[in-house]
Amino acid sequence: MIDGDPNGLSGRTTSDEAVWRRPRRPAVPEPLLRRSEEMVRLLKELSDDPKPRAVHQLRTTIRRLETLLPDPEHAGSAERKILKQLDRVRRRAGKVRDVDVHLKALRTLPRRLGVEARDEVARRPLRARQKRLKRLTRRRRRRA
Repeated sequence: MIDGDPNGLSGRTTSDEAVWRRPRRPAVPEPLLRRSEEMVRLLKELSDDPKPRAVHQLRTTIRRLETLLPDPEHAGSAERKILKQLDRVRRRAGKVRDVDVHLKALRTLPRRLGVEARDEVARRPLRARQKRLKRLTRRRRRRA
């Protein structure tokens, strides 16, 4: 008890009294925090028909974020869960990215093939991209 406070409620403690403190949360490393904020921003900006560059940025940001997290073998259960979720989103974005690369390669076909032939060849990858984008954005909506 402190002099002048009969109830001991002054907020001050003496060396004999136990000190109760809220446990400290471990500090989040700056690069991890920055990358995670960037990933959240990219996920929020991901429209129903994102440009190939946006999908690429999302995928590379997740990859960089994964490198900052511990290996699944050494991670706790919460960290393993986050790694699993990141892996799923990254793989789905990777499938969209693969189709984008194929479509870009199709655009380099010779002009002499004609517009109709090139469009016919590109029709199937475009449908695949739409299907994979739907899966990616469905995953995003569940997490939001």
